[in-house]
Amino acid sequence: MLRTTTRTIVRAVRFTPRVVPRFVNFSTVRRSFFEEDENQAIRRKENSETIQRSERRQRDPACTIFVRNISFKTSPDGLKSFFEDKFGPVANVVIPVDQESGRPRGFGFVEFNYADSAQEAIALETMELDGRQIYTSSYDRKPRIVRPQY
Repeated sequence: MLRTTTRTIVRAVRFTPRVVPRFVNFSTVRRSFFEEDENQAIRRKENSETIQRSERRQRDPACTIFVRNISFKTSPDGLKSFFEDKFGPVANVVIPVDQESGRPRGFGFVEFNYADSAQEAIALETMELDGRQIYTSSYDRKPRIVRPQY
């Protein structure tokens, strides 16, 4: 039988005591200790999705249109299916939501896979969706102004 003793180590960064065994009997260590657990797999998946989102942001700005006067009842899926039926495949739809009330703000962004589809949607300018007249225009990304913090 192995004798296990513990000693306290103070980590320099957080100054929190940590108990570490001096001798470890590897036959009693769980096998899952050496394998990837569920939380690590979930974090790895989230990181890959974050990378995909950042790649999506680097697409051609000519593929994105600005849609205003959207009904509060319209969901992102409804807006996506509306534009897919009329103009072709849609890569992404975003309808910003008010942080306080949780309601849509009445405008959105539709990102097409092809710039030609976006130009067709911009050319029509007005369409009807959910009983409201919606207006489309090109989306010009404006650089964010970095204000000095005092």
